[in-house]
Amino acid sequence: MYSTVTGGVVDGTELSGDYWYRGLREPVAFHEALQALFADGHNLFLEVSPHPVLGTNLHQAAEQADLDEVAVLHTLRRGHGDWPQMLTALSDAYVHGAEVNWSRLFEGQPGPPMDLPTYPFQHQHFWLTTTHTETGPAGQYTVPDEGGLAERQVDSAAPEQTLLTQLQNTPEVDRHDVLKRTVCACMAAVLGHDSPDDIDVFRGFMDAGGTSLAAVQLRNRLNTVTGLHLPMSVVFDYPTPNALARHLAHQLSEHGDTAGHESTPNADADPDDQDLYEQLDRLESLLSTRTATDAPPITDTTRVRLTERLHQLLAQVNDRTPGRATGPEYQHSDLANASDDQLLELINNEFGIS
Repeated sequence: MYSTVTGGVVDGTELSGDYWYRGLREPVAFHEALQALFADGHNLFLEVSPHPVLGTNLHQAAEQADLDEVAVLHTLRRGHGDWPQMLTALSDAYVHGAEVNWSRLFEGQPGPPMDLPTYPFQHQHFWLTTTHTETGPAGQYTVPDEGGLAERQVDSAAPEQTLLTQLQNTPEVDRHDVLKRTVCACMAAVLGHDSPDDIDVFRGFMDAGGTSLAAVQLRNRLNTVTGLHLPMSVVFDYPTPNALARHLAHQLSEHGDTAGHESTPNADADPDDQDLYEQLDRLESLLSTRTATDAPPITDTTRVRLTERLHQLLAQVNDRTPGRATGPEYQHSDLANASDDQLLELINNEFGIS
């Protein structure tokens, strides 16, 4: 037993009145206890509570300790305190190596347990017998010769290998769509949607109903699918699927995946400039979120100020005089006297925002 009072292992004899008094009066040694657990090789943590509150701290501590194979699970959460959630928690613990006494769980239930196949079994059969195989943007498909519905072949390789194979077999112009679809699929699973098509690629994760806990779950899914080790903040740094897909492309390129490198429009940029492109992606994501139909509208005053700031930044990039636009018709002095219609036209023409 590891104690957040002592920060280490206790055998039970220390649990006296003085121990409980120290627990009330002294700072909680949660971090020290975690370091002791990590040092002793523990990598599976299950928070038993009505709603998880320690998951983020556990993940951050694991990152600081440079540990990759750490699973942080929970039992119940707010709004999901039913029996299916408890079964999900037990299943998560089991697949991460915990010993679960399933016989006690199914005691008195009708019918014996059934063995599941050890290969991916999410096949969709449409009873079409005459087919041929084609390779498309997302991998191999079995296509009927005489038209009709198709059956997708599921690859039994490791998840990250499947994604990398898809990227390598996909034309360069379509690779961003593959990554974007991957992000949408993970996000749909975390948010409880039936299909990736339910996800708006330009809408922020939190705006779509996500929570801090769900952001961690999305990060974990993306780590599993891509084979990367994304930081805790990745979902907040790149909140939309579009921006997150571009970031994944850049990260895959840094890990030696040429397909991922070619899938990003910034692939041929100088490595020293990649941070600039990433910040532009974040700005694009933020603007997309603010210009969504259900977002608070940007005021005219803010539009003017944003336009001036963007023109000043553009002038710095082009080594021009700050305050001058890229076209002669949009001078700094013109912006102050421009009408609302002219400003909206400028923003639409220059930045594609309407």
